[in-house]
Amino acid sequence: MKYNAKVVDNFMPAEMWQEFKTYIKQELNNGGWRHAHNDYQELDILNLGAGQKLAVGTEANFKLEKNDDMFYKPLSAEWKDKIVQFMIDKKYWTRKPKEGSTFHLHVLWPLTSTKYHLDQDAAATFYINEDWDYNWGGQLIWKHINDTVGEYLEIRPNRIIFLKNDVEHNVTTTAMEADKRLTIQMFFDAEIYNPDLFTEAGVVQ
Repeated sequence: MKYNAKVVDNFMPAEMWQEFKTYIKQELNNGGWRHAHNDYQELDILNLGAGQKLAVGTEANFKLEKNDDMFYKPLSAEWKDKIVQFMIDKKYWTRKPKEGSTFHLHVLWPLTSTKYHLDQDAAATFYINEDWDYNWGGQLIWKHINDTVGEYLEIRPNRIIFLKNDVEHNVTTTAMEADKRLTIQMFFDAEIYNPDLFTEAGVVQ
């Protein structure tokens, strides 16, 4: 049987994971962040607490009136190359993704639940938070091939989910008190997947 999603726990080996977390900590303290819905402007997210956002075009913090804050910045070329090669070495991918594929460090907090939607490309989400409270929400839900609601994915550190480009999915509402939800979002051509990746259901340890 074929499936349209695959979850892998302990994605990075321990040493690589520690190096990656150091890199993420540095990136959170650097500039270059962009608001997902106001891409023309770089924003400073460093001093924002739970339930706050930066007013677009100002330097003021204020309480959220609408939960729609998503920020991103490109993954460094060094780490993009490391992850791509790791995908190939582990036989998740058969080759490098085509030019134009995106690898972004993604920060989300608070957000209202998205509608079920399809991405144009295949996608992978890599979770970074080490202390995510289940009650904060922010979990991914995706539909199985038979169009029924499928898995409800708990956020765990060093966990990745691979999705084909025909998978309807959404993200549940994140609570106002939630920490910043940290992920790497990858979008790429579905043809690079190793077909064997989707021959088993469930989580691969």
